Amino acid sequence: AITIELKAGKIWLPGFLKEQGFVKSSSEARRLISQRAIDLNKNPITKEEIEIPPGEHFLKIGKKKFVKLVVS
Repeated sequence: AITIELKAGKIWLPGFLKEQGFVKSSSEARRLISQRAIDLNKNPITKEEIEIPPGEHFLKIGKKKFVKLVVS
């Protein structure tokens, strides 16, 4: 899994996933969110903008991409 460090707060998930290279476009990320194919700590994400509290979190994108988020 890839480790990414972030500041606590809200992030716009489609933009974040595109910037990090996990999806080719923001619309692909929105489609994955609508299909409940993105999980944060094993909970499906249903909104494009999410609040991430401090700590370590695991993001699963589709079936094969895993990311460890370290939020400070």
